[in-house]
Amino acid sequence: NRKLQLRIGSSAMLSYTIFFFFLAASVNESMKLAPEISTQGHYNWGLALPFVGVILLFLANRAIKKDEALIRSADRLR
Repeated sequence: NRKLQLRIGSSAMLSYTIFFFFLAASVNESMKLAPEISTQGHYNWGLALPFVGVILLFLANRAIKKDEALIRSADRLR
């Protein structure tokens, strides 16, 4: 069911984006409270992973939309 997949993908992108902003805000706040931790760079790769997830979900939704368009064009030929 492609429509359901699109809705799930869109809601997952939204939740990943919200999670990313909360994560960035909490890391920023923790770096203000304990600046000695920020010099070690523990958070660099961890902050990038939700962003990668959003990109992959965007690509998945785009592929689902292309598949839906292909199915509709095949239905017109019948």
